[in-house]
This record gives sequence, structure tokens and C-alpha cells, in this order.
Amino acid sequence: MKNLTAIKDILDDFLAQNFTSYVQVLPHGFKLKSGEILPQITGEIHSSSPARTLYENSRPVCRSLDGLYSLKENRPCATCPNRKACTPQFLLDLSHAKGVLRFLFAFTSARNYMTFLSLFVKDQREISGSLITLSVVNRGHWGEIRFSAHPKT
Repeated sequence: MKNLTAIKDILDDFLAQNFTSYVQVLPHGFKLKSGEILPQITGEIHSSSPARTLYENSRPVCRSLDGLYSLKENRPCATCPNRKACTPQFLLDLSHAKGVLRFLFAFTSARNYMTFLSLFVKDQREISGSLITLSVVNRGHWGEIRFSAHPKT
């Protein structure tokens, strides 16, 4: 049984690294790579970590998916002269019927996510593999993400 769990973990990591698509958060829902817009998304948490992105003219020019090392420069973020200009974020990979969906949360949605994670810590529940629902609150020009957990069955 232990070997099956290890194989599942390896396959999950492979799929997340090779078949992950970013989700765009709009005021009225989540825009998938296909262009489809969903008002809410339910899925199983694959992984979650701090992240950071450096933007220039509203476009990402450097990104770290662990908050520690730049993907572009392959160096520690701590040594980067532009570090203070980076946007701190949270990364969430969610296994969904449409594949592994990747979210990068900043500011209000990141705060909501950290509050949501604290409930798992308080209840001593494992976050990885948990079923959650994400929904969007329309804030005019941007969407704020809210999170809700599903009870373990």
C-alpha cells in the first residue's frame, strides 16, 4: 500500500508540473485557459506555497513559485536587487475535472487564503488532498477570492 501512495505522489507531481494551467481571476468568475468562465471552482488541493512575482508595465518579468528562488534567474530571491518591488503571493495548485489549475493570490485573496489555512492548522487537518471551493466576490475592477472547505468523508 505504501508503494501505491508513493507512485500516486510521483504521478501527481508529474501532472502538476507538466499539465498545469493558470487561472485568471475576473470580477465575475474564474477564466480558464480554454476561455470558459466559471463562477466557482471545487477541487482537491494538490500543493500550496508562498510565491512572488516581479511585474513591469503590468506584465510578469520574473517569478518564484516557492518564494525563495527565481525561475528566470535561477538564483535566490534574497540576493535580487529588485526583491522589494516583487508582489508577495500564494500559489495554489488545485486538482479539478479540467486538470490541475494554478492560482496566484495577491493581497486580499492571499489574506483570505492564509485565514482559510489557519482553520486547517487549528483543526489539525492536512491541507494537501482536501476538497475546497473557491468563489469570487465582485469588487468592481477586480475579483476577491473566498475559500470554503468540504468535510472529510
